[in-house]
Amino acid sequence: CAKAARDVCVLLNAVVHVDAHGVMNVINRHALGSGDVVADVGVPLHQQRQPISDLYRASVSVTGRSASGEINEIQGDSGDSARRLEISSALVSTPGMALACAVSSLSFVSQIREQRNVRVLDDGTPISVLDHVTLDGRDWLVYKLETDLKDETHDLVLLELAP
Repeated sequence: CAKAARDVCVLLNAVVHVDAHGVMNVINRHALGSGDVVADVGVPLHQQRQPISDLYRASVSVTGRSASGEINEIQGDSGDSARRLEISSALVSTPGMALACAVSSLSFVSQIREQRNVRVLDDGTPISVLDHVTLDGRDWLVYKLETDLKDETHDLVLLELAP
């Protein structure tokens, strides 16, 4: 089931979120820039900043397979393979699907300004993946979340997206 969800999300340029009740939501990444801030995460116990040069992708390559052979579409700077996001999906079966996936994915990854991996205290405020939070007076998207119930902390991967 997880592989099927991954393949669907790759094709749709989406993120899958499974809640505590096992309900799966598929949300297009273009919708991630919207939403109200739900909490301020406070002062991190630990944080690591990812340089934008590590995150920035100048191009996206999408591969799949049709009845006549392999499909590959590249969007963006085709000469910069060192900063290329490689996507492969069994569901990509036409050049049009590959192109749409590449265009949509490049549109999203080019929005990322900064990524921070932080550990914060769990103050009881409910935080979920895809929520918006503030840190250092700036708005961030919660991209990944792990909660340690024993230590009462959250490990978050936060993305700052261009408006």
